[in-house]
Amino acid sequence: NIPVLVTTGTHNVITLPVKHKWHQQADINLLCQSLEGLVDIVTENRVHEVAIVRAGCGNGKLSWSVVSPIMRAYLDDRFVCVGV
Repeated sequence: NIPVLVTTGTHNVITLPVKHKWHQQADINLLCQSLEGLVDIVTENRVHEVAIVRAGCGNGKLSWSVVSPIMRAYLDDRFVCVGV
């Protein structure tokens, strides 16, 4: 369960695992590992801008007030969070 880079033509999609099983609540430790891997992939591939959703929120059942400080701790100004 690590982030995976998929290149599709002119776009890149990076998976960001936050759950061990689809029906479970998001796991904060897995979120942290995935964010660390995401930063590595973005750095290695010299990506300058990444749109990211509120990982673990919604179907993952974590609140944005919990997830936001975690994401800020890992992500720099290359990342823009999008979503409701």
